Amino acid sequence: MRPPILSIKLRALGCLLMGSALVALGASAIEAGTTTTSGESFSFDGNSAEWSFDLAVPEGAEMARLEVLTRIRSGRVSWTLRDPGGEARLSIHGADGTLVGDTGPMENPPAGTWKLTAVSERATGRARFEWRVE
Repeated sequence: MRPPILSIKLRALGCLLMGSALVALGASAIEAGTTTTSGESFSFDGNSAEWSFDLAVPEGAEMARLEVLTRIRSGRVSWTLRDPGGEARLSIHGADGTLVGDTGPMENPPAGTWKLTAVSERATGRARFEWRVE
C-alpha cells in the first residue's frame, strides 16, 4: 500500500539578487514516501540574466521529474538540470517560440541538491518549471 500523497508548494528561501537573480528552493523536512512538488514562474525582461535554483531530493526517493515550459517572444533561453554529481540530466535551448523540456520519470534519483539553471540572452517572455519528487 502506497503512503498518502502530500503535495507541498515550496517557497523561495533566498531572495532575488540584482544582476544574478538567484532564487533557492529547498525543503528541510521532506521524507521518502511522500510526493513533493515545487515550481517557480518568472518573466524575462529583455536583459541577459541567469537564474539558479537548488532542488532537493531526499534519501530513498523513488522518482524525480522536471517539466519546463518557456514562452519566448524574442531572444534566446536555455535550461540545464544537473544532478548532485554534476551530470546534466536535461539541457535545452531555444529562441522565439515555445520551449518545452521534460526529463520524464527518473527512477531512484541520487539524493542531494540538484541544480537547475535558466539563462536568458536578451529574451522577453515567461517561464515556469515544476519539480516533482516521490
